[in-house]
Amino acid sequence: MTWSFDKDAVGERVTDHCLALATLAALAYPGVAQYLRLPLLLLHIASALGVVLVVIVAALAIYDFRDRRLSAAHGIEHATIALLMRLSVPMLSGSSAPGHFTVRIPREFVLHLWRERIQDAAKRAVEQIAAGDTQLAYTADCGTTWIAKRAVLCICIFAFSGFALLVDAPPHVGLLAVAAAVWCAGTLGHVVGIAVQRGLTVGTDWASVSIGDVDVSEGEGTFDFRVHVEIAPRPRSGA
Repeated sequence: MTWSFDKDAVGERVTDHCLALATLAALAYPGVAQYLRLPLLLLHIASALGVVLVVIVAALAIYDFRDRRLSAAHGIEHATIALLMRLSVPMLSGSSAPGHFTVRIPREFVLHLWRERIQDAAKRAVEQIAAGDTQLAYTADCGTTWIAKRAVLCICIFAFSGFALLVDAPPHVGLLAVAAAVWCAGTLGHVVGIAVQRGLTVGTDWASVSIGDVDVSEGEGTFDFRVHVEIAPRPRSGA
C-alpha cells in the first residue's frame, strides 16, 4: 500500500498513450503491422502465465485471510493512515498482521511525531469505524487494489488477445483487442480492488478491539511504527 508519489500511475498513463498511438498507427497502416504477430503471441502467452499467477495469489490470500484478525487489522491500518494524512503526516506505506499493523514515515518528518500521536490516531480510527464510518477502512492505494488491477489486466489481455488469435484476426485488429483489454482493465481494476477489500482483505466488523503499545524501529530511510492491537472477531452467523 503506497501513499507517496504514485509512479505506477504515471507509468500506466505513459503505457496507455504509447499503446493508443501504436494502435492508431496500426489501423492507419495495416500492411505495416504484420510485425505485430509474434509480439501479440508472446503477449498472450505472458498474460496466460499472469492468469496462473493470479490464481495462486488468490488462493494464498484466501488462506491467509481466514484469520479475520488480519482483515480487521488491515482495515484499522487504512483508517489510521487516513486520519494521519488529514493531519498532513507524510505516509510512505503500511502493512498488517493478525496482532499488529505498521505505518512507515520518512525519517526526516518523525521529529514532530510521537508514539502517542500514532496510538491516538489508531484509537480514533477504531472509534470511527465502530460508529459507522467504515469508508475510512477502504482505499484505492491499498496493495489489494494494486494486485487486483494487474490481475484484471492479465485476464482481459488473455481473453481479448486469445479471441483475436482464435479467429485469426489481422495483427492490427489484435493490437486493437489488446488496447480494448487495457481500457477494460483500467475501468474495472479499481472497482474490483475495492470489492476484494470489502469481501476479503479488509474487515470492519468485530466484537472488540484494544489498541496496545506502539514500538518504533528504523527502516531504510523511515521510522516504522508498529501498533499492537488485540482483536476479537465477531462470531460468524450460525456459529
